[in-house]
Amino acid sequence: MSQTINQSYGASTQTVVARKFQPLYAAASLGGLALIASPFLAWYNINLAGEQFTISGMGGLSGAKSSIATYLAEASGNPGVVSLFFGGLVLLMGVLGLLLNKKGFAIAGIVLALLGAAFTLLKITQATSTSSTGEASTSTGLGLYLGLAAALIALGCFVGAVVAKRR
Repeated sequence: MSQTINQSYGASTQTVVARKFQPLYAAASLGGLALIASPFLAWYNINLAGEQFTISGMGGLSGAKSSIATYLAEASGNPGVVSLFFGGLVLLMGVLGLLLNKKGFAIAGIVLALLGAAFTLLKITQATSTSSTGEASTSTGLGLYLGLAAALIALGCFVGAVVAKRR
C-alpha cells in the first residue's frame, strides 16, 4: 500500500509516494533461503544390509564405505537442483516484492512455491513408497521436510501478501 505525502517548499509542491513495508515478503524470502538450503541436508536415510548411510539432495553420501552405497548415491542423481531452482526463484520474488511491493511478485511467488512444495512432496512419497524391502530400508531425511516446510511457509506468506494488497 502506498501513502501520498505532499510537501511544499515555497512556490512548488512536491508529492512523495511512501511505500508501506510488507514483512510477508521478507518471510517468504526466508522460506526461499530455507528451500535453497534443503538439498544440502539428508534427503534419504538408508539401511542396507546393516550399513547405514544418508544421501543428500545433491547426491552427497555420508556414513557409507561400500561400493553399493556409492552406486546408490550416484544413481540418485541430483534431484536437489530442482529445489535449488525453485528456492532461488522464490527468494527472488520475495526480494523483488519487498523492494517494489507489487502484487505480481506475490502471484509469481505463489506459483513457484506451489511447484516447489509439489516437487518436495513427490520426493517424500517416492522415498516412503520404497521404505522397506528385504534387507534394505529407507526413510526420509530432514532435508525433504525442511524443503516442504519452507515452500509452504513461502506459499502462505505470498498468499498473505496478495490478501494484504487487496485491502
